[in-house]
Amino acid sequence: MSADNAIVVGKFLVNGKKAFSVVHFNAMDNLEYYRDQGDSQELQEFVHGVWNQGKFFLDEKEAWAYAQGEDRLCPTEYGLMVMDFSNISPMPNLVAFSRASE
Repeated sequence: MSADNAIVVGKFLVNGKKAFSVVHFNAMDNLEYYRDQGDSQELQEFVHGVWNQGKFFLDEKEAWAYAQGEDRLCPTEYGLMVMDFSNISPMPNLVAFSRASE
């Protein structure tokens, strides 16, 4: 049986600046399902549902260091990954985190 999981750094754009959310992502095939459907609203809702639960960062190196620590604590089938979601509007919580950190 396959675990289909990874520690994933999600890259988003918030007001033209990079922001990151790190998650332990399970059932990765679900993301492909929503991408294949071609419904951008459903894909956005799925991405928001997963990455809104993550740990937020504005610095890519900090996000990557956190992800590496998570992978050492809980090794995954696919290890560490980066997924670019700059074409999807960021989650409201990530926007709020970004504004609070300015």
